[in-house]
Amino acid sequence: MVATVACALAACGSGSDRPSADPDDSEAPPFQVRDSAGIRIIENQSPAEGSRLAWRIGPEPALTIGSVEGTGGFQFHLVDDAVKLGDGRLVVANGGSHQLLIFDGDGSYLTAWGQKGEGPGDFGGTHGSDAFGSRLFSTEPWPGDSIAVCHGTPSIGMAVGLELLSVRDREGRHARTVNLARAAPQPDSEDSLRPIQCRDILRNGSIVASRSSRAWARDPSTGIHRSNEEFFLLDSEGSVLAELGSHPGAEEFYYRDTSTFPPTSFWMFDPPFQQSVVWGGWGELAIVAPTDRYEIRAYGTDGAPVRIVRRDHDPGAPSPGNLDYLLGKVRDELRVEFVQLWPLDRSGGQAVAGSASATGQSSRSPAASPRSAT
Repeated sequence: MVATVACALAACGSGSDRPSADPDDSEAPPFQVRDSAGIRIIENQSPAEGSRLAWRIGPEPALTIGSVEGTGGFQFHLVDDAVKLGDGRLVVANGGSHQLLIFDGDGSYLTAWGQKGEGPGDFGGTHGSDAFGSRLFSTEPWPGDSIAVCHGTPSIGMAVGLELLSVRDREGRHARTVNLARAAPQPDSEDSLRPIQCRDILRNGSIVASRSSRAWARDPSTGIHRSNEEFFLLDSEGSVLAELGSHPGAEEFYYRDTSTFPPTSFWMFDPPFQQSVVWGGWGELAIVAPTDRYEIRAYGTDGAPVRIVRRDHDPGAPSPGNLDYLLGKVRDELRVEFVQLWPLDRSGGQAVAGSASATGQSSRSPAASPRSAT
């Protein structure tokens, strides 16, 4: 596998609360800035149809690391994340080997940190998928030119977990590991099926974490289901600094047919046009934003919203052409003989799956529904 590193700079914020763009600049859509109860609100008009930003990604990569024919640190498998340290070194989280692979600024391999295991400094967990994607671990800068790694434990089996936070110094020496699942508050009921997850690290060392709180039965009805995701801001020891609220999580599709024996059922974690929730760091602020609307909310260390960024947007519904494209994609990627459509419990929606043969051995693919696409 060959990994290409491309760098692009985006002006999300530069220390000043007020955007630096000129509202009269013809290349930028007009916006308004106002304060409401101590919250800075930036409202942007929708750009003209067909318009594009002035910046572009370069035609050639700035740096290429890896080789299909290489050995050791030059071959990647299940790359989960990458981060650039203050001294220019690159850290690649290689999920296939449960290691952090270290390269210098020119892309030359230096060394590897960690291994799969249960000892101090080892990385556990299983590379699997959930509604927020497929990831074994993630890595972020830590105050003091150190590095933080979010990963799971071997004891959770096939579950997807990022409940551990490990810190290493700039030379890769393991400093400590914090179990966020033990430090964070426990759910009030047994409806929550997943432990707390490490989501991002802020510049001041605070940890953005979340936990899914599923409220439906083990065998729900056929259709789109969406659980809430509870977000927290934790300190470096895993103690709660603030609760960032409960937000709509990621939509998932469940199919169950009881007319056959044994019953047929399956999950689709990432249906097309999926509504979900995104998160991230904005300096020392935490961002949590459901994708149902074009709005980003940034929270301070006390959990109160500090900034809200909005943009005018008219959501569109998937067209028959979108479904035709989806069906063709299923046929091409799964190489199936035919594609079957199942109606959902929403008017006009369809679930999609391909069958390899008439014997009923099926290959699963994403679902589509007429909900708004953003």
